[in-house]
Amino acid sequence: MPSMFISAFFQMLSELKYQHHACQRVYWMSLMPLNREIVIVLTFKVCAIALIYVLFFSPSHRARVTPENMATMMVQAGPITTK
Repeated sequence: MPSMFISAFFQMLSELKYQHHACQRVYWMSLMPLNREIVIVLTFKVCAIALIYVLFFSPSHRARVTPENMATMMVQAGPITTK
């Protein structure tokens, strides 16, 4: 099946060599749906990454580190002992 796509691709390239310069607009217009699809997929991915950032990694989800909080956490943890 992949060989069918490869042969169709090379046939399309060979036909493009012999087409008139004005007919190349048709070729570029046929690529437009592919470009549109790529832009849609990339936009979706950027939106998904932004949503994940907002939901899980935004500053509102970070712990507040203040000297008082650090002192409390260090006292609660107790001394580190090695054996």
